[in-house]
This record gives sequence, C-alpha cells and structure tokens, in this order.
Amino acid sequence: MPSLTLWILGFYALSQQLPALFAPEPLLASVLALGRTLLILGLIGTGALLGSAARTRPLAWGLAAVFLTAIATNLFNQVDFFVYRLNHPYMTSVTLGLAGAVAVWLALFSAGRWYWRVPLGILALVVLLLSGSRGPLLAALVGVLSGLVLLRRKRYFLLVTVGVVAVAGGVMVGSRDTVQALGRLVQVDVSGREVVWRNTRTVIHEFPLNGVGSYRLGNYLSEPEQCLLFDVNTTRQQQSTCPGWLSTLGQPWLIAHNAILQQLAETGPAGLAGLLLLLGSVVTASFVRARPEPLAAAVVMGLLVSSITDNTLLVPSPFSAELFWLVAGTQLVNMKTERLQGALALGTLLPALLLSVPVLLLGWPGVGGKQGPGQQVQIQTLLAMQRVSSIKDYPVFVQFRLPPGQYMAALNTCTPTCRPLRTSVFGVTSDQSPMIQWEIPSLAAVPSQRLELLVYAQPSRGLQPLAVYHWEVKRRP
Repeated sequence: MPSLTLWILGFYALSQQLPALFAPEPLLASVLALGRTLLILGLIGTGALLGSAARTRPLAWGLAAVFLTAIATNLFNQVDFFVYRLNHPYMTSVTLGLAGAVAVWLALFSAGRWYWRVPLGILALVVLLLSGSRGPLLAALVGVLSGLVLLRRKRYFLLVTVGVVAVAGGVMVGSRDTVQALGRLVQVDVSGREVVWRNTRTVIHEFPLNGVGSYRLGNYLSEPEQCLLFDVNTTRQQQSTCPGWLSTLGQPWLIAHNAILQQLAETGPAGLAGLLLLLGSVVTASFVRARPEPLAAAVVMGLLVSSITDNTLLVPSPFSAELFWLVAGTQLVNMKTERLQGALALGTLLPALLLSVPVLLLGWPGVGGKQGPGQQVQIQTLLAMQRVSSIKDYPVFVQFRLPPGQYMAALNTCTPTCRPLRTSVFGVTSDQSPMIQWEIPSLAAVPSQRLELLVYAQPSRGLQPLAVYHWEVKRRP
C-alpha cells in the first residue's frame, strides 16, 4: 500500500474509535467500532492483493444463481410478475435490484466472450426492472455512465443509448399497463424513508458530538419494547418477535437509509469526516490513475449513489458493501501521490455532496425543519389518552380534514429522540379522510413522553410534513 493510503486508513480507523469512547455505551461501542473497522480494512487489504477489479468477474456466476433462484421461487409460488415485485428467499427487492445493477456492470465492462456477457446482461436487466427498485436503477445508470467515461468507446455509447431508450420505453409502457414493479420506477416518493430520516435527526440532535456507537442506531429507531425479526417475505403483522439473546443486540438491521445520517448518528462529525475522506480517496483512485478501470468506476460510483437512500456500504451486508470495499482496495493500492494534484479534495467533496441530498431536503439544521402548509390539514377527530396506567395496548383514533389526494400519517414517540409507533397510507376523495385506528402494542417505558403525529403528502413535497401535532402522555404511578 502507498504511504498516503496507509495514512488515510489510519485516520479512518482513529475517527471511528475515538467517538466510541464517549458513546452512551463506550465499551460496547469501542468493540463494535473495532469490529467494523477491521472488517472494512480486511476487505480493502484483500482487494489490494487482488490488484484489479477485473478479478471480481467470478461474481457473475453467483449473481446468475441469485437471479435464477428468484425467478424459480416466484414461479414455484405462482407469483404474478405483472402484479407483484420480484422477491427472493433471503434478499429484499432493493438488494435484488442492486444485484441486477452489478451484473449489468460486469456484462458491460468485464473482459470475456459475448456468449456469457450478453445473456447475463439481459437477465440482469430483467431482474433489475422486475425488482421495482428505483435506487438500484439510478445506481445502474450512474455506474454505466461512470464506466463509459473511462472506456471511451463509441460503440459502447451507442449500445448503452439504445439500451437506456429501450428500458425507458419499457418502463413507461409497463407503468401504463399497471405492471406494479415497472409502475414503481416512475414514482417519486421515498417509501416512508422521510420518517426514518426525521427520527434519525433527533438522535443526532441528542448525541451531536460522538453519536450512539457503531451498530447501535437500531436501538433508537425501533418500536419501543419490541424486537421483530426481519423477514423479506412477510408483512409486519406476520413478523416474529426476536429471541431474548437477539434482542440484546439492539436490532442493528434497522438503518438510517442514508450514509451520512447513519455515520453522524453512530460516530458524530469525527467519524463522518473519516468516512468521507476514505470514500473520497476511493473515488479519486478510481479515476486518477495511469490505467483506470471502467468496472471499478462503475462499482464505486453506482454503489455510492445507492447510499443516498440506503446503506449499501455498511458491512456486513448481503454482498454490496463487501464488493465495494473489495474494489476500493484494488484502487487504493495503486493511488499515487504525484498524480493527485488536488484531485483528492474534489474526490472527497463529491460523495459529501451526493450523500447530503436527504439532509439538505430535510432543512438541516434544526430538528423540526421547515413545515409545509399546515393550514391545509385539520384534525377533525382525535381520540387518544393523555394519562395511562399501562403503556400496553394504547389506542389512537384520528380523522383529518384535508384536500383530495394521497397522504401518509405517521405516529412517533419522543423521549426525547423519536421512534416510530405506526404508519398508515390513505387516500382522500372529498375533504375528509377515513377514520384511522391504531392499536399501539407498547409505548416507551418512561413516566412521560411526547407523541408526534405527522401528515405527509404522497409523494412527499421536499420530505417535509404538511402538519405536525403533539400531545403529552403521562403514566400514572
């Protein structure tokens, strides 16, 4: 490894360990931060030994097996591809979409015969579209464009242009013919992430300097007094509760769905600075080298863009984060100081700007943010107790008066950080919403808490709620 790369890796490791010493659980946070850092450094080191992103080509066989498994599973379960999104026994639709994007990059930028690259590319596009995942589709496009910038072959530009036009046409036709997976690709909502981002901001506001520790954010984003197993093929009502030993882990699978918010909440500004410097170094090394690799640029930029609305760089993962840091190692090992010439500063600025999109749209700073036109939303009925003898089975009835359209109502409990209780999407055809009834299994186990009711337009307008209502709930001794 070049000395500059070693200094950057050392700074990253230090930036993760120091905040952990001042986290709410310093010993546990230090151990977890060390584990994550060693895993990332190990992947980078393995990539350095590989020396080239081209040596990840065998991944194509594994991805093809994933695609065939997904299709076979849906056929076996008699799932209508035109009604439901493609699913997989152990991957979410988003992960399937990312797998499709990676396979597209491998098919375009790997060396090899056409007889395996063309079928892989077609199969990858089919899976990418049927997954109905907008983030991976954007990642695939950004990755392809990044690779083409380095490839500089006119025939590839023509091929990709034809492919983009064909995919866009298929999406538009499919969405008009009510193909659900394709219809989602032209929607502009963020699937409830605005509530997660808002709640994550309250955690950052409460722990602004050092965060809550690596893998500990799930403790603050989960429903109070509940731990549910994450099963990609069940609804929330069908999910099983965690066994006792698993509950103690704090549900690390609950994430902020944005790399910057996740890092700020876990390790504070110091940890974020270390991550951005490392990401900037990877971006710079991928483009500023004597013989740049289009495949590496595609993987780095594509997975970086997907981290705007997900945490695809967070290890361990189904495969995306491991691939990113492995490819990062193949690039960092060849980073030369004499070739940088200020490019490292620009390379660091790029991921900072990309990943800050939700933060900027949320109206940072200020936990409340700028609210929407609350005068358009009025509460017609609200039945909710303000004094309770038990935190179990708390009922809420609410009805709104608001203009016709699609809306989402979200209920949080804040103590002072906010965590979700319930979310409902509803439509209004006249000027009155249906009666929304929630039965909350458990409130937070504290003497007093503030319940927060948020109303969002669907799709969200700038990620801000149209209206916010609060009331205090006190527990009788």
